[in-house]
Amino acid sequence: MTSSAIWNSNHPLLRLGRLSMWGGLLILVVLLATLFGRPPTGGGERAEGAPSVLPSGLGRTMPPDVLWGAYVGSELTDMEEFEQQVGRNTDMEMVFAHFGNDPDFPLQYSPTIRDRQKTMVLFWEALNYDRDPMHQPEYSFDAVLRGDFDAYFRRFSLDAKAYGGPVVLVPYSEMNGNWFPWGGTVGGNTPEKYITAYRHLHSFFRDVPNVKFGWVVNARDVPNVERNHFENFYPGDTYVDYVGVDGFDVGGDEAQSFDQLFGDALTRLRTFKKPIWIFSMGTASNPYKPLWMTEALTVELYRHPEVKGWLWFNTNKEHDWRVDENSATLEAFQSALGVQIVSSTQSEE
Repeated sequence: MTSSAIWNSNHPLLRLGRLSMWGGLLILVVLLATLFGRPPTGGGERAEGAPSVLPSGLGRTMPPDVLWGAYVGSELTDMEEFEQQVGRNTDMEMVFAHFGNDPDFPLQYSPTIRDRQKTMVLFWEALNYDRDPMHQPEYSFDAVLRGDFDAYFRRFSLDAKAYGGPVVLVPYSEMNGNWFPWGGTVGGNTPEKYITAYRHLHSFFRDVPNVKFGWVVNARDVPNVERNHFENFYPGDTYVDYVGVDGFDVGGDEAQSFDQLFGDALTRLRTFKKPIWIFSMGTASNPYKPLWMTEALTVELYRHPEVKGWLWFNTNKEHDWRVDENSATLEAFQSALGVQIVSSTQSEE
């Protein structure tokens, strides 16, 4: 789920902000119980979707051969600050461009992404974020198929080629949701229009070897009806280099574990026999957030070896997805990355 999808989410949110003293104590109890292989007692039933005990995951890091990255903001210095915070450099950085506002290929990232040997993961969205996204017919599939954007696509592709560094371009993501104007059940959209528009856009990049295409679905078909199942929108092997999924645990009454969130989509994506990435993920503020991250990165990624890369949506927008929300979440993330954590007492010695 990209930023616009989050803004349009109707899921209830348990807004906890920073962990309270009691939340911190709860995490300590869960961790101690984990070490002894049994769930915590005396605290009521475990919330649906909250991580279970992790006897096999504690002390393990994420798979060493899996690429990782994040969205950290739009300022050129944001990634460097994030990497200093977590203690490890990323392989990829997520950025955004839109047909309406911020329409140009983001050449400004050349020194911070390309020159640092990172991959740019570029979500290219057919809308103008300064306006109501659901009422923008000028960016529709029909407009694209009329050729209204051919000159723009051509200029964008030439700039991408001039950029020269590796790019994974993601147009029309989460088409199986209903929060973007290109959603499969929105307006007069059909899978046929989606596929034809995607292929048309792709045609401008045939001679741009540094650009690969990512086809990214939402973890759930919304609405879950046959004609909106994401398989109906696959453009074909010739037009896709990576397949992937976006998904977010919003916590509260809608809490989901990694497997509950991604398991079904990953199983379905395997049928395309393409490299699979989780293109956006995060978990909102809740007492289980450190354990959710630990389970996701140090247990579930081993159970899903088909996942070759992942990106964390590290921002506080509507929900606080940040891995550095507080010291407990930051240390859990660092531990999963294999970063040696120096305690405050050690640093003083």
